[in-house]
Amino acid sequence: MKKLSTLLVAGLIPLFAASLVQSCASGEAVGLTDGSGGDNGSGGSGNGSGGSSSTGGSSNSGGSSSSGGKTSSGGSSSSGGSSSSGGKTGSGGGSASGGSSSSGGATGSGGSSSSGGATGSGGATGSGGTTGGAAAAITFMNGFGMNSSWMGYAFTGVYPTTGGAATISPACPTPCFTGTTACAMGTTPALDSDGAFLGWNLGQTSAGGTTPAVKTTGTGVAIKLSGTLPTGSRLQIGDGTTVWCASLPSLAESIPWSSLRTNCYKPVEDPTSKPFAAGGSITNLQILIPGATGAAKTFNFCLEGASPY
Repeated sequence: MKKLSTLLVAGLIPLFAASLVQSCASGEAVGLTDGSGGDNGSGGSGNGSGGSSSTGGSSNSGGSSSSGGKTSSGGSSSSGGSSSSGGKTGSGGGSASGGSSSSGGATGSGGSSSSGGATGSGGATGSGGTTGGAAAAITFMNGFGMNSSWMGYAFTGVYPTTGGAATISPACPTPCFTGTTACAMGTTPALDSDGAFLGWNLGQTSAGGTTPAVKTTGTGVAIKLSGTLPTGSRLQIGDGTTVWCASLPSLAESIPWSSLRTNCYKPVEDPTSKPFAAGGSITNLQILIPGATGAAKTFNFCLEGASPY
């Protein structure tokens, strides 16, 4: 009997060993946990071109990759609103009061796209106010700007994107910005349907990509420019769907968020002119030079600083 038991045990040992080998081969582990690797990051807030095309995406260890390109949104041609994503296409559009309509937007490359500005007659542009804090300086390198509050690529554009008479240089996507400045020069015709703009994405990484919205803070936005800015210029902010604007009468302004309104060129009593709510999210800001009936305009300015205050 003892001999029979010994034979049975000896026969079972190979079977148990084979089962253990099969379990390891199938990927099962005892006492181990499976760790997930990294996040997929997308590039940033809006358009980043400014002539600077960034390589499409960078991958991080740990499974984290960022997508390339820079896209911007914004702009409102004659009425407003434009969005762009994943690269540089800007769409704009809108009709200008006074009977003229135009579509906006400029396609950008290197990940940077822009959308068209806001024009319109038939009302006074809401004023922005001059009280508030100083704008934080922006450090630019080949179109990518950053400070303690925001970061992203600069971009330019005209509206309408085809058939218009406005000009701007540099004309993104190429050539766009190089070096340590973000400056633009050009002309707008004596037409309220045409215009030009210089913009900056606010939540974009240097890898580019789709521009995420950033939550606004503080009481308003402070802007600092240098150069020559014609009368009738505007500051415009957008979230990819809606744009808000206000008059920009000088090179340095502090504008309360509530002074930025949709269709800002219409009277504040107009039901379509609604204020931006502090704490809302935006993807970019633009310095807009709208054309105006009666006289052509020239401009030559640089974006030096911008931040909430």
